[in-house]
Amino acid sequence: MEKTSPTTTYCYGNKVAIVLWIKEKLLAIMIEDEVIANSFKEFFEVLWKNAYH
Repeated sequence: MEKTSPTTTYCYGNKVAIVLWIKEKLLAIMIEDEVIANSFKEFFEVLWKNAYH
């Protein structure tokens, strides 16, 4: 079963960009914070490691 989400998240440097399409409208949130960016990156690593085990 494949699930999709209207949300995309980008992490780069000390920034996190969350992009969301809602009823054909684009909403983007940019967070510039090293602690938050690292938290998103660590969460991604946990998901990545658990996806194949």
